[in-house]
Amino acid sequence: APRARAARGRGGLVAAPQPEEGVVYAHKISAGEARIDWSRTAAEVDRHIRGLSPFPGAWFETDGARVKVLMSRVAQGAGAPGEVLDTDGRLVVACGEGAVELATLQRAGKKAQDAKEFLRGFALEKGARL
Repeated sequence: APRARAARGRGGLVAAPQPEEGVVYAHKISAGEARIDWSRTAAEVDRHIRGLSPFPGAWFETDGARVKVLMSRVAQGAGAPGEVLDTDGRLVVACGEGAVELATLQRAGKKAQDAKEFLRGFALEKGARL
């Protein structure tokens, strides 16, 4: 009985080799590809941020500073793509369709911070464009 269990693996799943047909090399993600495109839908922007976290990290620039976004979620709101909609304890940014709340951010050379901490040390006003 222990032999059958080992062949099946944990949870009763059977291991099988992947087919070699269709396998392609994934090229390194460039810094330009990691930049957040606010004209995309909120769901796409959220997936982009989560997919690149923690490395290389999705990012945006504001006032010459590059800011990496480590966590986000789709939020309510609408406006011009990249427009800051809310800075009252949270950071909500409009996308091409919908909005995202940026939950965890990191400036170059700094530790990761939640949006509330980030906004205390980085002046972003409602209506600003990222």
